[in-house]
Amino acid sequence: MIQHYNNLYEILIDFQEKLEEFISVVPDSAEMYKRKLSIKRAWEKSQRLVNELGKFISPVTELDVKLPDKFNSDKFIEAWKFWRDYLEEQHAIKMKSRMEIKSLKLLLELSNKDPELAIKYLDYASARGSKSFYKIDDSTTKSNTKDGYDPDFTKKGF
Repeated sequence: MIQHYNNLYEILIDFQEKLEEFISVVPDSAEMYKRKLSIKRAWEKSQRLVNELGKFISPVTELDVKLPDKFNSDKFIEAWKFWRDYLEEQHAIKMKSRMEIKSLKLLLELSNKDPELAIKYLDYASARGSKSFYKIDDSTTKSNTKDGYDPDFTKKGF
């Protein structure tokens, strides 16, 4: 898509040069002045639209994702890569730099900057099929049912 946009942009630059050259040789009568003005306005409108389209096509500059030293370990990096791949595979979420920076910040806050706890949160969320991670404790992981009975497994079809 970017290549098509770049080709369009180059063609329009060439067209602009030819249009300006043509307009420069057109006689300066009152009738031609109105037509030149109309063409100039149409051209400016086309340029604005192409520039607005370019905002959607040209990618945003990615930011650098930096880990705090405490989290810059092979074990955490592997867990984080697993989490990113899991999101893409399971939920079709491709994490880009800004989302990754904010997600890491949230994970650091939830885990009280404890890498082992952060890895535990990532593992738990992916095991549960979640789109996001969250703080877990003993009440989160234990079943609130008596004798291991889970009413979800008594529904029709199970």
